[in-house]
Amino acid sequence: MLGCLALASCGSLREPTTAQLLRRAVDGMPGVAAGAALVSVEADSTEAAWGRIVRARTETPLAESRLLARAFEAAAAEPALIAVGGPYPKLTEQVLLDAFALARTDPLAGLRLVHVSPEPPSAELLAVCAKRGAVCEHRAWTGRPAE
Repeated sequence: MLGCLALASCGSLREPTTAQLLRRAVDGMPGVAAGAALVSVEADSTEAAWGRIVRARTETPLAESRLLARAFEAAAAEPALIAVGGPYPKLTEQVLLDAFALARTDPLAGLRLVHVSPEPPSAELLAVCAKRGAVCEHRAWTGRPAE
């Protein structure tokens, strides 16, 4: 009986989802309401992440970038906090840079962006945020490392 209980309890332990990790990254931040937007940037593997980056650079912006661009534009009218990230720092960076390029509204002074990644945002991303009037804060990725 004890063995069954031990196995049952082990079976319920799951890795947190990317959305759950993004929520944890913004929980407790000053000025953050429960309604913060969360945008997961995911891939099945490092190779898949690089494939998505190449596709974004050579073909068309990724769906996450288009979604974020619309959210960025809305933040110009009404302040918003958006947490974006995942285990692949270069993919997260590409999605964000493309989103800023797609967003037509300027300035984006109502945008508070939380960059959740194993690596801090690049100088290029920070410069784009500053130029567009957005605030960018980094939170470390606490999930499994990219494979």
